[in-house]
Amino acid sequence: MDSTCLSLREGFWPFAHINPADPTTLDSSNCSLSNEALTFIRNQRDLEILENRYSLLFGRDLLPGMYSPPISAVPKPRSTNLRLINDHSAGPHSLNSWIDKSDSTIRFDNLQDLGASLHAICVRNGSPPHWLFKSDVSAAYQRLPMHPLWQLKQVVTIDRECHIDHCMVFGSRSSP
Repeated sequence: MDSTCLSLREGFWPFAHINPADPTTLDSSNCSLSNEALTFIRNQRDLEILENRYSLLFGRDLLPGMYSPPISAVPKPRSTNLRLINDHSAGPHSLNSWIDKSDSTIRFDNLQDLGASLHAICVRNGSPPHWLFKSDVSAAYQRLPMHPLWQLKQVVTIDRECHIDHCMVFGSRSSP
């Protein structure tokens, strides 16, 4: 509990062990995007700034110690809508390469787990619960603040304009 409260105040660290042989500054943001993807990414950037998840523009060049991973947009499953992709696995000096796979395993609850829980409640209480609810966890990862030193490693560069992503990135090995 203390660790979670501290991380909510000061930011989460993603179990990263930075390789001292990797460059201290790396701009991998230069990737070709379709007009549709670029428009979507610009709109998403504006939304993230409004939500205080991205900083305002701080310049066009990375400062020492900053990384800017590639970003893109891909269609959501079973939809024509796009979603933003932060590629923390791209390149030989990727951010995900600093996070051991064993530090990032998680198993989410599923419908079978719900069924087992409901069955246990029925056995214990003799009847099912009177109500169930589902929480909206949209943008759940984006609500978790990252440690300021990690934020320097997830600079978002759009149209050569740099913004700091303050929150956990879905695409980081540590996001679960």
